[in-house]
Amino acid sequence: MQTNHIKTMKFVIAALFLIAAVLCVSMMGRVRVNYNISDYLDESTETKISLNIIGDEFGQTGNIQVMVEDVDIDTALHIRDTLTGLDHVLSVSFNENSSDSYRDGDALFVVLVDGDDYSQAANDLVADIKASLDDTFEGKTQYGGTVIEKKNLRSAIENEIVFILGISVCLVTAIMLLTSKSWIEPLILWIASGAAVLLNLGSNVIFDEISYITNAVAAILQLALSIDYSIVLLHHYRSIKETEPDRHKAMLHSVKEVVSPVSASALTTMAGLLALLFMTLKIGFDIGIVLMKGILISAITSLTLFPALLLFCERLMEKTKKRELVLNGKFFCHLAFKRGKVVLLLALALVLVCGAVQTQNTYSFTDSKNVNATIVDRFGRNNSVIVLYPNSEDGFDKEIALAERLNAYQTAD
Repeated sequence: MQTNHIKTMKFVIAALFLIAAVLCVSMMGRVRVNYNISDYLDESTETKISLNIIGDEFGQTGNIQVMVEDVDIDTALHIRDTLTGLDHVLSVSFNENSSDSYRDGDALFVVLVDGDDYSQAANDLVADIKASLDDTFEGKTQYGGTVIEKKNLRSAIENEIVFILGISVCLVTAIMLLTSKSWIEPLILWIASGAAVLLNLGSNVIFDEISYITNAVAAILQLALSIDYSIVLLHHYRSIKETEPDRHKAMLHSVKEVVSPVSASALTTMAGLLALLFMTLKIGFDIGIVLMKGILISAITSLTLFPALLLFCERLMEKTKKRELVLNGKFFCHLAFKRGKVVLLLALALVLVCGAVQTQNTYSFTDSKNVNATIVDRFGRNNSVIVLYPNSEDGFDKEIALAERLNAYQTAD
């Protein structure tokens, strides 16, 4: 009776996961990915307070740098007028008498966008600018600025996620083919783990949005954990099958035995991620909650879908048996017993050295790799500093005085 119940359950589990996977794939396109780290700043930080004031008083803006090579002044002024007339343009900065805008026949225009760097208005304007200039000045246009840098960052991340996942899949598949007893075991593991990843990615629709960092790391980390949980079950199933000829009963005993270690491992990992939820920078909460959900889904999948798939493919696995690579651990056991003190001292020394060396690490907090090198070589790099002055009740005298004082720092050409 119990065996018949298990036979029925494997069909039900497979059907439920198939339906859930299809639904989650359809919902993945609705998950909004946020590339703006400033959105995750705590409201009490000075930076966030300043950004909120700027947004409320002046609106959010971004900028696009447009460099056109080998043009005369009259053509450059015509380009400025063309750019000024495009939708979503607040202003176009170009001074024909300044080397910051015109140098050796190359003209640099800084377009201020009516919308932030990530807005649809900014993306539309980039397309409009290229449509207006690229045909006339083919091969002579270069684009930069914060809007372009963020756009390049987004494209790079989206492309590299696929590339990294591809490398991970190839490496893990190679390892599993070496250590598995059947040629199709890696395929079964990938189907179960892939289903868990799809369920997690699609279920992110329950959040308003997720950060691009979360979107980049969640799938890769979840794949590793999901495969790990499934391998634990697979090894127990192999062991029990040696004494239990009925594969359904063997699977039932296997699941019962691994529920405790898999649950403990999942809860331990989730407990570590729990600390992220309390970060002041709210991106920690974003990463933590998505990864915790993924770990829970992976644990459930490894205890339900993966056993069902093993039962479905049992006969096929028997037909595709092969010799597995068995790693011998005798060397490590001998090293631990005979040279334990030496190993301990070497480990402590390594920890101390690494602890000292890690203080020399450098960290980058800019998108400098996404800048247009051609524009930087011709006109250099610059940045904007916004000074906010409280509304004055006594006219604009103080604001004018502040502006004149700041202008005094301007570097003469």
